[in-house]
Amino acid sequence: MAGSEELLDAEHTSDLCARLIPYCGEIQNLVEKLITVIPILKDAGLADFLEKLFDSIISSVLSLEDITLLCFVDKLRFLNCTNPFQFRHNEVTKRFWLMTLNMLGNRALRILGGFGLRGLDKDSRNNPECSRYNFKIPTIDVLKKVEVGGTRTGPRKPGIFPDMVHYHINYAILP
Repeated sequence: MAGSEELLDAEHTSDLCARLIPYCGEIQNLVEKLITVIPILKDAGLADFLEKLFDSIISSVLSLEDITLLCFVDKLRFLNCTNPFQFRHNEVTKRFWLMTLNMLGNRALRILGGFGLRGLDKDSRNNPECSRYNFKIPTIDVLKKVEVGGTRTGPRKPGIFPDMVHYHINYAILP
């Protein structure tokens, strides 16, 4: 009960209100969406997803540079495009997919990417919401143009590549 008394404290409430005023429009929009989303997440067994996401970001456990988060954000950005050709990948995720291609090959990209726009009728192919991507992975042509460590990628002689080592150390998820 001490926690609820603390929330009702006038000083705390006025401080909270003062901090919220600059964000009123965004907060109202988010609250309206939360009312819809929370029951959907509960039905899917993900009731604590948003709270864990917020807590992880606030406590810096989940870095905003984390590749899993950036891939998720890429997919969300893709789904909110009006057509698939508007979408542009984040530079960090492009380098991640290039590293994946170099380490695991094209087959890995095809498996991780999912069905994408394949097998859809003509109208559905122009609607990102109809896509069946697991991850939105850049095309091979886009990956060929990615610059890593200031050098353009392409055929290389065998050896250790400092730019890939640097990328792996800074961006790859290690156990």
